[in-house]
Parts: sequence; C-alpha cells; structure tokens
Amino acid sequence: MLQAAALGLGSVAVGAYDDKEVSSILSLSKEWDVFLMVPVGKPAE
Repeated sequence: MLQAAALGLGSVAVGAYDDKEVSSILSLSKEWDVFLMVPVGKPAE
C-alpha cells in the first residue's frame, strides 16, 4: 500500500469476502488461503 501511494495510486485493504468464491475465481489449490486482498487503482479526484 505504501508503494501504491508512492506511485500516486490508491489502495484499500479488503478482508471481508466469500473465501470459497475467491479461491474458485483465482483457481487456488486447497493448500492456499486468501487472508487479505488489496485492490490498487487510480484514486477518485
């Protein structure tokens, strides 16, 4: 998130989501878990 800010980008931590759905979309094996997602993009003006 610090690197995103240094590049003039916005980011936000997302910790509330459907674990099974995210794992399915990302095609993760059962050994992997998603604990936190950080979307990065251009901030609103």
